[in-house]
Amino acid sequence: LLHSDGRNVRISGNVGRLDRPDNLWNYGFEETLALASFEARAKGLPAFTHGQQILRETISEDDRRKGVSPWKWTGAVVNECHVTRNWYAGSDALAIDIMRDMQGRRLARVSKSAFGNESVSFGMPNKKGQRLHRGVVCYRKGPEMLAHAKGDEAKARVKASEEFQLAMDCGLVRVEMKCGALFLRGHNLRYTGDITMAKLIALYNRETAPLLLARSDNTVRLVSDMPRPLRMSALAWIDGRDLRCLLSPATFKRHRKALLTFGLDVSEPRRVDGRPNAEDALQRLLD
Repeated sequence: LLHSDGRNVRISGNVGRLDRPDNLWNYGFEETLALASFEARAKGLPAFTHGQQILRETISEDDRRKGVSPWKWTGAVVNECHVTRNWYAGSDALAIDIMRDMQGRRLARVSKSAFGNESVSFGMPNKKGQRLHRGVVCYRKGPEMLAHAKGDEAKARVKASEEFQLAMDCGLVRVEMKCGALFLRGHNLRYTGDITMAKLIALYNRETAPLLLARSDNTVRLVSDMPRPLRMSALAWIDGRDLRCLLSPATFKRHRKALLTFGLDVSEPRRVDGRPNAEDALQRLLD
């Protein structure tokens, strides 16, 4: 959407997707700004430029505390910015597993919403019209492409496209950071003259680190293939408990024999002094 009231020119939406059938990849900030300016000039409007950098006449105590720069630009500003990165799980089944893992995570001081195995969002507005401060959303790209297709014919075209097949075959999971005006201002990224792709990547890495750098718990995956009666015994042993104290002798003997086929010897607790390699051996098995 391109809009002008005679004083300000605004552009909103995914400029990098204009006239493109897919949304698997996009452009960096400089290229996106150039595309936005191209569309504005095509409609007889001025381009989006940085303007000149000038020193503020005053700076509030709140801005000083937050580290807001005393310099500002006379040109374009950014009211909302989305930065995305694609991750390839290897298959759609593994992508679903990743989404389940994401749904069990938390980000500090933000709310969380999950939508089946397709997406999970952190810190996003719950109601239409609410101002976005910051948020992170993770979703499987294949189902998201289908969701945007309206009607059977459009969905059929998406399913037949190489982009959709790639997203499903590779298990493409997108992790997207969304920043509002106040959040950008607090990080000195409100003016286009201050924004670089390196700064956006650094901010993205910081905001998504609790999700992307957290060590995944493969324990659940290990026991998911076990018969149901064995799962609690396996989890209790992995947690360091002595199954002899939890099970009857006959049940312990039966469970031990069955768990040996999965590589677990539960004849004694896992965390026992004098067995320095037990932790490493189990971790290799989990990984």
